[in-house]
Amino acid sequence: MTELPTEIYFIIFYNLKNDFHGLFTCTRVNRTWCENVIPILWSEPDLHLRDNRLIQVLFLTLNAEEQTLLIPFDIIGSGQARPLFNYTNFIRSIPKDHLYYGIKNWLPPLKDTGIRGTDQPRIQDERRPVTEKPVTDELRQDAVTCSLIAMLLRTSANLKQFYINDEVICNQLIFKKLCEKTSITSLDVHYTNEVMDGLEIFLNNNPALTTFNLKSKEFGAEKMEKLVKALCKITALNFLDLHNSRISTEEEWKILGKFLEKNTTLTSLALNENYLKSDLGLKEEEC
Repeated sequence: MTELPTEIYFIIFYNLKNDFHGLFTCTRVNRTWCENVIPILWSEPDLHLRDNRLIQVLFLTLNAEEQTLLIPFDIIGSGQARPLFNYTNFIRSIPKDHLYYGIKNWLPPLKDTGIRGTDQPRIQDERRPVTEKPVTDELRQDAVTCSLIAMLLRTSANLKQFYINDEVICNQLIFKKLCEKTSITSLDVHYTNEVMDGLEIFLNNNPALTTFNLKSKEFGAEKMEKLVKALCKITALNFLDLHNSRISTEEEWKILGKFLEKNTTLTSLALNENYLKSDLGLKEEEC
């Protein structure tokens, strides 16, 4: 049988991109089919990130620096060989929540691991830094999340869509890799005021960002000024979502309004579920 050009294989298999099980079956036909199907299978893992098997593959891709984040929690690798393909290199999208739920499902509860629980302090040794926080399931999940996201930012050369929350962006390793990542065109952030400076640096380094979704617990005029200043440097932004971001004061709205008045690239804007507090102390009115 005559071999088809790689481009033709890709076109054929791409038509099956929504048939996950069909594509997976194709990987077992021969090496050529496998090499053409794997990039499509892994480009948008979406809900499949909730599958324990995918999380295990991601875990096997961690380097020594990323594994260090897990040492204080006694989370170690399974000893399996590294994956046959650089699967994470093909990932283009990490949607909201799917990775977090996948990690939660993959990581066994603390009570099933034999690790000391919340009522017992950690003991320092040469590998483990001193921590005042007791070990909890939530802290262990956060550690794995930070470790895997750091790895994805390092290895996913084609990453375009990314979701990140405030706990994760506060991690210095992730923050460094995020600021170096210039391929991202769509960013979804849930943050607190403490990470505004880091977010500003990322926006300054990514003028090609086209979609920006931001949910904040509270802004304030100073943070709004920083955000608007960073947004002004994004030359390709066409979708801005600030719904439910607690924009509440007249000063905040004026700062945002000046930005919107000058912007010429936006085609879609979401500002619902924000409030305007009257200077006279009257009842808040939803915008």
